[in-house]
Amino acid sequence: MNEITLNIPKKMLFDILHKLPEHELEELLNEFKNENEQSKQTKSIEILESLNGIISVGGDAVIDTEQLYDENNY
Repeated sequence: MNEITLNIPKKMLFDILHKLPEHELEELLNEFKNENEQSKQTKSIEILESLNGIISVGGDAVIDTEQLYDENNY
């Protein structure tokens, strides 16, 4: 599927969608529903637990900044 990003007013989107032939609008809606359902898939706890610790998020910004400062000998 091709990807696009648009920032348009809702009214303009509705105007565009109203101009589509009904069968094309139905195809578009079905495609949207299918992709939306795929993004809601659940995963087992074992898979999620295996991801634990892959990256470090959060922490202490002051310590991180001091470490970076010390490492670069500023």
